[in-house]
Amino acid sequence: MQRKIFNEDNLKEAYRIWQDRKAKREGGYKLVKQKVFHLLKSIASKIPGLASEEPTKIADPEAVECIIGLLDKGLLIEEIAYLASEPASDNVQENNEERDLNTVQILTQEFQNPNIDQAEATRLRLEIAIGKDRAKRVMLDDQMDPNAVAIATRQQLLEFAAMMGGEPMPVASIDKHAVHRETLAKKIAPVMEAIANAPAAELLQGVVFCLDHYQAHIDQDVKLTEQARAQEQQAVDTLRQQLEENQSAMEQQAAATGLPPGSVPPGAEGQPLTPEQELATRQQDHAEAQTQADLAMRQQEMAHNQQMTERNQAMAEERHSADLDAQRIKQSQDSAQLVINEAQKTREAGIKEAALDRKSVPSK
Repeated sequence: MQRKIFNEDNLKEAYRIWQDRKAKREGGYKLVKQKVFHLLKSIASKIPGLASEEPTKIADPEAVECIIGLLDKGLLIEEIAYLASEPASDNVQENNEERDLNTVQILTQEFQNPNIDQAEATRLRLEIAIGKDRAKRVMLDDQMDPNAVAIATRQQLLEFAAMMGGEPMPVASIDKHAVHRETLAKKIAPVMEAIANAPAAELLQGVVFCLDHYQAHIDQDVKLTEQARAQEQQAVDTLRQQLEENQSAMEQQAAATGLPPGSVPPGAEGQPLTPEQELATRQQDHAEAQTQADLAMRQQEMAHNQQMTERNQAMAEERHSADLDAQRIKQSQDSAQLVINEAQKTREAGIKEAALDRKSVPSK
């Protein structure tokens, strides 16, 4: 079929008409369909700036217009002729529909697989099922999803309590690294102030674990720009330098008092806690972390609801504006049609009047 459409006669005729239309456009003319051109010419004898798209009279009109469309898209006549001689399909080519079906099945089976980004997997399934535009409208952005932010905040608060208790925490590649860093930075700041005022060995070790954890979030965040990565790294290096200075001050104090570094004299404020007191303190820290996480989740949900309300309002305004534009276009089309109808009536009335005048003239 394609060889019949792109045969030699159709290619020659299409190329000739395309060159003719191109010359008219370059000459400043606006091309219109032949039927429209003749209608306008019947209304006004002279139509400046308009030219007719003369159809072919010796070849297949639909095939010629198809070839002209390809030429307008930028294809060369030699490329069209070459494509016409190639097979219409390749049996080895992968079937897109089958590939999409396999993709959806595999992603569904791998739900909750820690090695797969579930947000991207959900996005891909929706794009295959309902298209990119609709998927973009219903999917939440990673930074906007209140559930993901709240979960990451709660997780980091719990990890902070564990690290300050002397347990290092690993970092997963699927973590919300930006949320983890922001949460951890807020918790480290007051601890650094406490260490600056009264260095303590157990606090120093906990902060070391926190900074190592923060560093891992920097290293594994592939979305971090080079400039932002450099700023984050500088902040970590500054905190490590402060820790080294505090460690040096603590060692100097120990040398002066004869006590181990970071120890507190008996009976002084800051006496080490008993195991029961330490357990109660950790439980209290855990409860505070849980409360802060719940508060963060509620705040994120409120912000998300507000954003969704604003988005829905914007979409409603866009639809209303589009409806108004459609109404204006319809009114313009109706007005143009009325003008054409009036001109047609005037022309027909003139023809009838001229015919009556010819009949009223006596024959010689």
